[in-house]
Amino acid sequence: SNEFRTRRPAAQLLAAVVIAGLLLIIVSLLGLLGVLIFHQLAGDDASAAASMLAESSSPGESAEPSLSKLYSAALTEIVFDTHRRRQLEQQLLESNCRRRYRSLRPLGAGWSKAAELAVDAQTGETVALKRPHRSGRDMLDCLRRRLGDVDGCYERLAGKFLRELVFLQALDGTDGIVRLKGWCLSHREFYIATEVGNPLDIVSLLQMGWEDRLRIAADLAQLLHRLHASPVGSLALRDFRRGQFALAGDGRLKLIDLDDLDRRLPRCSGRDGLCSEKVDKVNYVSTRCRQWTCPGHNDRVNLHRAGGQFFNFLLLHGAPPGLANGVRKLRRPGSANSGGGSQQLLIQINRLVQQYSNGKYSLVDQAAGHSAAAFQLVPNATVSGSDYPCSYTVLGARCRVTAFSLAEARLLCAGEPGCRGFVVTPDRSWTNRTVIILKSAADKPVRLPGYQLYLRK
Repeated sequence: SNEFRTRRPAAQLLAAVVIAGLLLIIVSLLGLLGVLIFHQLAGDDASAAASMLAESSSPGESAEPSLSKLYSAALTEIVFDTHRRRQLEQQLLESNCRRRYRSLRPLGAGWSKAAELAVDAQTGETVALKRPHRSGRDMLDCLRRRLGDVDGCYERLAGKFLRELVFLQALDGTDGIVRLKGWCLSHREFYIATEVGNPLDIVSLLQMGWEDRLRIAADLAQLLHRLHASPVGSLALRDFRRGQFALAGDGRLKLIDLDDLDRRLPRCSGRDGLCSEKVDKVNYVSTRCRQWTCPGHNDRVNLHRAGGQFFNFLLLHGAPPGLANGVRKLRRPGSANSGGGSQQLLIQINRLVQQYSNGKYSLVDQAAGHSAAAFQLVPNATVSGSDYPCSYTVLGARCRVTAFSLAEARLLCAGEPGCRGFVVTPDRSWTNRTVIILKSAADKPVRLPGYQLYLRK
């Protein structure tokens, strides 16, 4: 009897070890199966992965109602005005799938979308055609997490794509938002067509003249204010990067990627009285709590991220000395001591633009050593060639700048060692300043009515 009692616990322990070992083997096999599925989809042969996705999730006749349901869910989440929601639902029914686009070339692909340059076969208008990227990073990461659930992952991808469509519809006509040109939700076609823009990057920004960068700063300040006071609530751009923006054909800054817009505000406790959100690796944005939420929080988040991506460096290089103080005030607009939000930023930017336009920042009219006697006027004339890249402009081989007055134009040329003269053109910049062109030689004037040539003595 004592021997039986001794063996019984040992047998139970052995059985428990065996069961645990079997469970461990089963879990390992499931993990290995998931890894194999992921590597089959996201391995070196990307075309094979895309082919598998197309075969396993190619939308059939039943896909169209599913897209409609996903669109309705996105509409309910984003647009809280019932009348406006019905208008957008009616627009969906009138979707212009009959419009045909001819592909020209790929524009690029991100984590969730792929875009191509296309032309409208009816109007000849060039558009950017976006589609869900079914072999992109978002889709493949989802497949890895969900062990190959293609239908579920594609539904998630399509839902995010349709959120962008709803935002484009709800904000259509808003300054700073890319214009929606067309869309189609059917079992045959699934796309969004928008106006085309040139993507922004740090190199292209730094190659622009200061006045062009000032325009981008003004457009961005206007956009931030529009996002804060949008018809669907205060919106935060969660993925705030320069790559989310582009310059449209008229040179204006546009937000082109809207699927990461979010109107939700963080909840807060009445005891601590703050909403805090980490906005980069080391910084947090905190907003005071009011009635269990934090109004203005999304605006503060946008301002902080806009500072890191644009304002902290955009206007420092090449700013007129008289505007240096105003430029410094624009750095880090989302910091705790900045105050005022996007409305205050817009006021500061508009004041800077006005000072630059009317020339009040400078005393060049009283500058010594650059009087009218230092230059000789040749009316209705210019100089053919003799262009050169000067310190005022980085991009191109032409020194094209603007001046508020003739005295400032003389000062600009006198401050350039290579300038032997300048041409006053009849053109005006967006700030209504006169466009002038500095010349490295001015010994062969050419008659041109409306232009005034000033030769350095």
